[in-house]
Amino acid sequence: PGLTGRSHRFVFGVRTTADRSYKGGVAPWTAIAKTDLATGKVTYWEPTPRSFVGEPAFVPRVNATEEDDGYLLTLCFDGVAKKSTLRILDARDLRECCGLVLEQPVPFSFHCCWIPAAEYDCAPAARL
Repeated sequence: PGLTGRSHRFVFGVRTTADRSYKGGVAPWTAIAKTDLATGKVTYWEPTPRSFVGEPAFVPRVNATEEDDGYLLTLCFDGVAKKSTLRILDARDLRECCGLVLEQPVPFSFHCCWIPAAEYDCAPAARL
């Protein structure tokens, strides 16, 4: 976030791992990608099969000294288990740090999904 509009080395995004035989138009996003613009190296993280990821959000580590020193947060929907998990990855190497299973499944989307609180039976503290 601190590099918006300035020169930077890394780009984080989503990609599909579907092959060209996919018949549904644009295939859903099934992996997180990190591109090193200096070397051209692209690194991927993929969740379990039949899982779909959302756009990653970068959160800098406290006292970070490197551009990729932080975490990537992505909402991951497991299409088999019908559960959603907030996955937290180390942005330096895309290793998974942890995952927080959500009480309700959230369908995958590119940016975000807004659902009225009235549709859920949740405590007021859980509502934003």
